[in-house]
Amino acid sequence: MVRTLEGKETHRKLMEKSAEFLQQQGYEVVFQAKLNNGRIDVFGIKNREKIGIECQVVPSWKMLAEKTKKYKPYLNKFIVAIPSYVKPRLQPENIEIIKFDVPRALSTANEINLRVSGVERELWAEVKKKATMEDKTVGQVLNEILKAYFAASNK
Repeated sequence: MVRTLEGKETHRKLMEKSAEFLQQQGYEVVFQAKLNNGRIDVFGIKNREKIGIECQVVPSWKMLAEKTKKYKPYLNKFIVAIPSYVKPRLQPENIEIIKFDVPRALSTANEINLRVSGVERELWAEVKKKATMEDKTVGQVLNEILKAYFAASNK
């Protein structure tokens, strides 16, 4: 999944808090554990009990419902970790939520948070694909495209 740099940091902190939560209960913890042809963010095991925690900075209930279906049969417990400041509009009944205090993702003085609309699906898919392939954020790819465009138009 493509995230902003700030979102990646918030996700990392959610994973750390989730690991601490499980370790305090005596679980051994593995990050990004392979499970049913996928990877779960935090996996804990104690004796024969297995717990999986999926961390979401901005919950997508549709995606989480899919992950619940994919991982839950292999776990004793499946939990979704979200930032404490997130107020979900709708929460499916079969998904257990845990909230952790993590800093809000903030942009630097040279960056702005941007909500983009009106972009053709195919173009947006290409931007996201480029970001994934080059291990960059969507913002970094957009910066490169805009710089190249303005450099070419100023010639």
